[in-house]
Amino acid sequence: MDERMKQAAERGDINAMYQLIEEEENLLDNIDHAPNLFRVFGNELITLLHYVVAIGDQHIDLLEKFLLVCPDSIRDVTGRKETALHIALKKEQLKAFKFLVGWLGRNFLKNSLSNVKEVLDQKDDEGNTVLHIAVSKNLNQVVSHLLAWGFQFVDVNSTNSKRKTAWDISQGQTQVDNTAWDISQEQTQVDNREIKLMLLSAGASSGSSLSSDNNIDEFYNLIGEDEKLLEHIDELPFFNTPLHIAASYGNIRFALEMMSLKPSFARKLNQNGFSPIHLALRNKHKVLVRKLLQIDGDLVRVKGRECLTPLHYMVESFEDLALLELFLEVCPDSITDVTVENKTALHIALKYDKLKAFKLIVEWLAINCSENDQFNERKVLGWRDNEGNTVLHIAVSEKKTQASSLH
Repeated sequence: MDERMKQAAERGDINAMYQLIEEEENLLDNIDHAPNLFRVFGNELITLLHYVVAIGDQHIDLLEKFLLVCPDSIRDVTGRKETALHIALKKEQLKAFKFLVGWLGRNFLKNSLSNVKEVLDQKDDEGNTVLHIAVSKNLNQVVSHLLAWGFQFVDVNSTNSKRKTAWDISQGQTQVDNTAWDISQEQTQVDNREIKLMLLSAGASSGSSLSSDNNIDEFYNLIGEDEKLLEHIDELPFFNTPLHIAASYGNIRFALEMMSLKPSFARKLNQNGFSPIHLALRNKHKVLVRKLLQIDGDLVRVKGRECLTPLHYMVESFEDLALLELFLEVCPDSITDVTVENKTALHIALKYDKLKAFKLIVEWLAINCSENDQFNERKVLGWRDNEGNTVLHIAVSEKKTQASSLH
């Protein structure tokens, strides 16, 4: 490591470290050998990552390099208990914030669920999570991105040191002077109906009651103020609609209300390429999945990112044989749907070693298919993916003898 960087790190001089990197970017070439350099704490426990995030919209490439070398630095907090996400929002570095949240999503499997939740739900010295801050600054897209994570990661009813939830802040939402922003200020009302709608979709409530029983009433109050609120959302091509957020949080009552009012939301994809039923599956809200399919069985065929349908996603992610049977019962044609790699649910079941699911589908095909159907057993079992492989090819090549014997 460069001696000047080492000396600056020993002094905790984050400013000097950054200046050296700005002057000579090649200093980062050998930084892989000293990952803890990014966890050196300067004044107020600010790390190099925190420093760069504060001006991060201009230095996304540096953020990417820092997190590649030292991913654990995302968990570091300042003397005010702020994560890099807090700093990005407070300094209005929204590109940096989006990058950090995206990085957490892309690296989710490398981080435990508890670590991701720890970052997203971290409270600063005033008890504010990044959701509190995003709501207070009326940042629609940020609130949408956060709530898309679902209940496992973002606590929509977390309270700050003043016992305020994000909903409480939205109710007292004020027109904020960005030069003197204060989360507790009381000023003139601003239009934040979309944020309120997103919070209600997630089951938000007041810190004084912590009950979401009146969410439907609050929702219709918003519609009374702006009867075109849902139409405006529906016009957006890729968006976390209220139904997406309700699905992520397992808010059954609100989700069913949305399905009744705006069934088109059920087929919209968000910015990550997921429909509401994909998100309900991802968060294992199985009761909600069943209720959505009672309303519209064809939701089994909605294609998300990489053309993965809910059937594909369920076979890939977890084996719930009762739910799998329901999918095939309400929408038999879904068995013919393929991904961008031209893989059927059977290909996916073998790829992820879901042999019970594979067996169930094969047996279902034998019972339910005929030569006169739009699809038949031979056609589905003989389907070739983009590499020319049938499920028998895969079963034999990967020595899945149980699967090949079922063919």
